[in-house]
Amino acid sequence: DQDLNYSHLWMMTIATKEKKRLTEGAFSVQTPQWSPDGKKFLFTRIHAGKMGLWTVNIDGAELTQLLPKANTPHFDGHWSHDSKRIIFVYDILQGTDGKLQLDIMNADGSGQKNLLPHKGAFEESPRFSRDGTKILWTSTRNKNQDIWLMDDDGKNQKALTNDLAIDNSP
Repeated sequence: DQDLNYSHLWMMTIATKEKKRLTEGAFSVQTPQWSPDGKKFLFTRIHAGKMGLWTVNIDGAELTQLLPKANTPHFDGHWSHDSKRIIFVYDILQGTDGKLQLDIMNADGSGQKNLLPHKGAFEESPRFSRDGTKILWTSTRNKNQDIWLMDDDGKNQKALTNDLAIDNSP
C-alpha cells in the first residue's frame, strides 16, 4: 500500500469505536485542527515538496485547498473562535531561507492579507484568543524565541516573555 509512506486524517467515534478515514492519496497531513463550530478540519498538507493549508468537512467531503495560487509554503493555521477566519504562517522563500510572517484570511481562503510582515525575525505559531480579539504567537525579534500578543488587526504588539529560555507554542 503506497499510503504507508504518508500520514492521513482519521476520525473515530468514541462510543462505537467506529473509524473513518477522511483523507487519502500521495500526501501527508500535519497539525489537524477541528473548527470551533465542529463542521471542518483545518490542516497542513504536504505534497510534492509543497506545504499548504486545506480544509475538509468532518464527513470527509469537500477537501479544499485554501490558497491554490500561492507558490510559497503556508502552514500552521489556527481557527478564530467563530470559525470564520484563519491565522497562519506564510513563508516568503528566499533561496534556502524562509521569511516567516503572519497572514490572515477568511475560512474559505478568500481575503488573504498580511497581518505581521517579516522584519528580520521568524513569526510563527499564531493562535487566536478564545474570544478572537487577540493573537498570541512566537517571535524571534528579540534574538530569542518569545511569546508575543497583539490585537486581531495586528496592532498593540507586546512581548509576554523575554528571557533566555526558548518560549514557543502558545
